[in-house]
Amino acid sequence: MGIALPDSENDVARALSELSFDAGIVATVVSGAGILPECIGMAVGGALGNVPGAAVGGAVGYGPFNTAESLIGGISTGLTIAADVVAGNTYLSLSGQTLEVAIGQDTIVSVGGFALGAAVPEAVVDTGINAGGVIYSGLRMNGTLPNGQLVLTISWPAPSGEWGPPY
Repeated sequence: MGIALPDSENDVARALSELSFDAGIVATVVSGAGILPECIGMAVGGALGNVPGAAVGGAVGYGPFNTAESLIGGISTGLTIAADVVAGNTYLSLSGQTLEVAIGQDTIVSVGGFALGAAVPEAVVDTGINAGGVIYSGLRMNGTLPNGQLVLTISWPAPSGEWGPPY
């Protein structure tokens, strides 16, 4: 008896995607659990003074939750990037005078959500962003949403003649 190891790249990519999905659920629960402490902090801060007091109180109330949610969200994003690389959706290829860079759709969505959550570290918004990511991942994993990638191709001509300044 032991842990069954995946036999192919697709199995590995699927396992990484499932771990990312699970981490996304945990991040959503953690950020959701921070809503009440954030609201209490805002109420106390507001009662003690003014709008800045409410903002500081909210940040203090949600701070520990946000730290944990950001860490878990970062792990989820890392797992998504790894899944896209293993599945061949994200890659870098150089052939002759052509460079091709592909970024998997799941990587784009995950990194975008992570960046947005980092830019707006507020419990209700974070919870909504995380929930959106979990819904997206669930729809991708059950095949409802198709996969895709952003492919950038850069080509340059082969050198002809001499390099350097003319004499």
